[in-house]
Amino acid sequence: MTQANSALSRANGVLRAHHLPFRLRAGHNSRWVSVYENLPGRRVRERSVRGCSSKDDQAIEALCFRLVSEARKLPEASLEELLSRPGEDGDQPAVRPAPCWSEICEAVVAFQRRQGVNMNLVGPFKGQGYFRLLPPERAATEADVRRFALHTGESLRANLVDFSEPLVPVATHRQGFRQKREVVSLLRRAGFGAIAPENLSEELKAMVNKKKVALLAAGESRRRIPSTAAIETWLDQVMEEDVLWGWVFAMVATYGLRPLATSTKKTPKPCPGVPRFVLRASPARLTSRTVETVFGRRQSHRPEHQGRSGVQYQHLSILR
Repeated sequence: MTQANSALSRANGVLRAHHLPFRLRAGHNSRWVSVYENLPGRRVRERSVRGCSSKDDQAIEALCFRLVSEARKLPEASLEELLSRPGEDGDQPAVRPAPCWSEICEAVVAFQRRQGVNMNLVGPFKGQGYFRLLPPERAATEADVRRFALHTGESLRANLVDFSEPLVPVATHRQGFRQKREVVSLLRRAGFGAIAPENLSEELKAMVNKKKVALLAAGESRRRIPSTAAIETWLDQVMEEDVLWGWVFAMVATYGLRPLATSTKKTPKPCPGVPRFVLRASPARLTSRTVETVFGRRQSHRPEHQGRSGVQYQHLSILR
């Protein structure tokens, strides 16, 4: 039985999405992959592909791409005709040329259109999208996908025109970076896992969660307000990305997330050039939305969840 996350399962998902009658499976008592075609009348035609090992994920992905590409060129061709096209000899290992970007762009757009969801993701694959601007006959590589995921679109286009133009890293906390991660996943779902492997997606995901990892590495529980040391480590990560947001979060962490007894309430003296803040010790004025915005989680503010000393959390407001 084919495993749910195996290369054969992913390839069959791509063939199914392209509405092709072909499926791949490990050959019976053979190390080669078998391709079978569903015919009218519930008949099946099957052929073994020598040179394509059932344990070679890249060979399986290349065979899947070849079937999709040849079927698009010859919609009425049978399985024998597709596998007998120039480039394969039944007694020789299958030739596995790396797909070029022009073929990948057409295949990805067609794949996503058949899915009928979120056509915004195919922007880099059509029109003046980044992958359309790459040399159309050049073999696609993982380095191309990595470069796209880690840099801004403007700097990528400028670098294509003039190689001396520097590539600007993309901000990992922006919505645009999330869309880039989804584009990488789309490439893999469309059958191009060789240039968009799972470990690349895991690497990009880790870049988004690096501030959360800093808190967890400090031994902080996600259900409690972090310690000063953990907040300082977290703020260092924020300051590397945006100094202004780092200053805002520092003010919230300093004045908005610390317990203050009502008997010691004081109003800090205003500093020149700094917005004036007022500290209020009213009960549970720190909203869950504020905590969720800063730390990505909700916090309970019921009386039984207050500090052990019975103090209440401060509320931070700006006087206009």
